Amino acid sequence: MRWIRDAIFLVVLMTFVASGMAQAGVTTVQAFNFGEWLSYNNDAEYEITVNTSGGYTYDPEGFVMITAPQEGIYDIDGLTPNAAVSSVVAIQILALTYSTGTFQMDVFQDSHGSNVDGSGVLRVWIGATANTTGNSVSYNDGTYSGTVQIQVNY
Repeated sequence: MRWIRDAIFLVVLMTFVASGMAQAGVTTVQAFNFGEWLSYNNDAEYEITVNTSGGYTYDPEGFVMITAPQEGIYDIDGLTPNAAVSSVVAIQILALTYSTGTFQMDVFQDSHGSNVDGSGVLRVWIGATANTTGNSVSYNDGTYSGTVQIQVNY
């Protein structure tokens, strides 16, 4: 009996914007991804949540984990040294998509220092939730990729 339908890998691509500057550099310390899963049920909206601490939760009614997800860790450089950070905002630019299947990303989390360091670098940790459609259509095997934009306001 085969009850597992699809192997999916959920990859997130990041773009960065910083207020008060024309250009920022980004170093990926650890790329944000939702891991690799077997999706066997899409009869309701099921979630995978990745926290900024590296922890994660998922709905076992919809998924079996193959590879654990990981939070994103990014160093954003070229910022004003020692500047106070007023906020970091993450938003979905493109949903996680492959073939005809889509996972929406929402409930973004971030963690960061209150100030840019003396070298003009801010380290940011990113997490979020990915949701299935719940429309009973199976997800195809493949790598689902999307884009998240991170904006640093200071």
